[in-house]
Amino acid sequence: MRPLMEILEDERSLMLRLDTIYQNMLRYPYEDTYELLEAKRVIAKRDLDRIQAEIREYIEELFK
Repeated sequence: MRPLMEILEDERSLMLRLDTIYQNMLRYPYEDTYELLEAKRVIAKRDLDRIQAEIREYIEELFK
């Protein structure tokens, strides 16, 4: 299992990436840009869900 600080750093970077994507969605409301940013948002959200599951596993291991 990876160290907690590494996991948290990955979560932070993904949250920043999602925030940037959302800001760009507001800044560039064009249809073709939106489709590209939506695809990036889906990927970042999937990765974030994976990291959050890893955090839950880490915490579960602490309480065993």
